[in-house]
Amino acid sequence: GENSITKEAYIEVYPTASDEFKSGNITFYPNPVKNNLYISCQDDFSVKFFTLDGKIILEDENRKTINISGFEPGMYFIEIETENGKIKEKVIKN
Repeated sequence: GENSITKEAYIEVYPTASDEFKSGNITFYPNPVKNNLYISCQDDFSVKFFTLDGKIILEDENRKTINISGFEPGMYFIEIETENGKIKEKVIKN
């Protein structure tokens, strides 16, 4: 029936574990960002910046302030990974 369809879609779109992980352990701001991006994370982490075509343009560990003022304006992906999991989000550079 309708309920099982809704439930499946919900599970696919919002995996609870990564949702909790995202809100619980890792935040980054501001987004859009002009100069400095700040990462807040309780655990050790690695951070990568990708262009939309998947090229890594920045890679570091436990760096909580990232100056991206030299990047071209546009859209990027940020990937933050800890031993508990990882998030990948779009970042807009102004």
